[in-house]
Amino acid sequence: MSGTGGSLWLVPTPGSACADELQSKIKDLSSNPEWGRGVSKPFTPHMTITSAITDYFLSSAEKVEFPGYSYIHLDEVKLAKPELRIKEIVFGDLFYKRIFIRLERTPSLLEVVSTLRSQFVGESQDALDEFMESFDPHISLAYASGFSEDEQLLEQVRASIETWAKSLALSEFQFIVLMDTRNKPKCADQDRVSDWKACPIRLAL
Repeated sequence: MSGTGGSLWLVPTPGSACADELQSKIKDLSSNPEWGRGVSKPFTPHMTITSAITDYFLSSAEKVEFPGYSYIHLDEVKLAKPELRIKEIVFGDLFYKRIFIRLERTPSLLEVVSTLRSQFVGESQDALDEFMESFDPHISLAYASGFSEDEQLLEQVRASIETWAKSLALSEFQFIVLMDTRNKPKCADQDRVSDWKACPIRLAL
């Protein structure tokens, strides 16, 4: 998750094995924060399609809490469910990409992202092309300010996640949710992820 404004998320079917597996891992990393510094509270599993959502979509009706969010199936916007394949587990350098699953840039996933980005973010074709060229599809597992200096512990955490991910199926990512993430946590204020709200989606497709 990055950028400004709202964010459009691709999320797994609520209550599916995929959603439950990811949520459990996110909660586990948040509840056992010895691996990092400034570890945030748990958040809903998602793949960010795009941030920088225009105010038109964010100013609609009142916002709601998870799990009562307003989501729509990809069928409703005439898009096929994308193929999500795990490429690698990454321990990164950014707050929002501290521990995450990097996904392969499959054609079906790029089609979904490109179509929705063009509809929810007003920009030129050149700007869209630039965005797509640098798009790094991923599913975050933990937000944090940094890592512990205990390298042995970090290797244990990494090995555990990599083993867990081998049996993780990502076939249930077929809903989109519009989140008002303008109230973003900073490194010293991680708990503001709890303030994120979902917005009803105005179908403009």
